[in-house]
Amino acid sequence: MDQDAMKAGFELIGSITKAVEGLPYRDARPALESLNELHDMIGEGLPGGYFGQCEACETLLGNDDEMALTEDDITLCVACCD
Repeated sequence: MDQDAMKAGFELIGSITKAVEGLPYRDARPALESLNELHDMIGEGLPGGYFGQCEACETLLGNDDEMALTEDDITLCVACCD
């Protein structure tokens, strides 16, 4: 799965999660658990699993990717650090 497909998947999961969170807890819990599992499955395509995004170029980052954290707590990929 490429970066664009992963981003689209994460955006869709986020949209569905927001909609489901408006349901009563008892009804929302199974759906939220499934959405979390789906998020993790997509994230497994990144080195070390999903970490987040570069805040400059929006590249998806895995836990094992090289990245930097600025003094202002902004996460950047290696390419944006140069």
